[in-house]
Amino acid sequence: MAAKLSICIPTYNRADFLDGVLSHVFDERPVACDFEVIVSDNCSTDRTSEVIGKWMARQPAMRVWRQTSNVGATNNIQCAFRLARGDYTVYLADDDRLLPGGVDHIVRLLDERPEVAAVQAASEIIDELTGDRYAPLFELVADRTFGRADPLALLNFILIDHIFPELAVYRTSALQRLALMPFKAFWAFAHLADILDCGDVAFINKPFYQSRVSVSGPPRRTLGWDEIVS
Repeated sequence: MAAKLSICIPTYNRADFLDGVLSHVFDERPVACDFEVIVSDNCSTDRTSEVIGKWMARQPAMRVWRQTSNVGATNNIQCAFRLARGDYTVYLADDDRLLPGGVDHIVRLLDERPEVAAVQAASEIIDELTGDRYAPLFELVADRTFGRADPLALLNFILIDHIFPELAVYRTSALQRLALMPFKAFWAFAHLADILDCGDVAFINKPFYQSRVSVSGPPRRTLGWDEIVS
């Protein structure tokens, strides 16, 4: 039987981060529903294989794909998405965390509302060294849902309310239709633009994701930075 949720973790040359996020998922268990973990290794040259081997010995159901060459961050994410077998799929960066109960709340929403293809939410932002918390990238006055007939309303919502639609839990059947489509924009925006062909998109105020940033430590580039700036 397929898991309810696929947690997709792309990684490249960040063995210590990967070890930490796998401990978070398997030991801290922030998700109560049945889940699988997929790690897509973008041909790392550090200790990543050693870390994966350690966790595979403990969690034989964990699924791993290793690229034969570096295919770029976005393609590595897409690879993990294509391998998902759960009813729903969530992306998890190797240096971030899932908030306890947050994903389960969305899973229940998706179970109850089969017309919804994706549920978006802003992340909780925390300084990984000091533990200081910062305001999320956006906050909603109320939860919103947009359907196929509402593309202009969705566009105005994104632009006027300054919504950054990076983080979502997707219905896997919808996500895998999108993941095979070529695009040159930052993947989160491309998925949002196309998801309406597969179902409704809901935006909720309850965060499910914790972005761990390096405010007081060495700077670290974030996926999508170059695409967003340009």
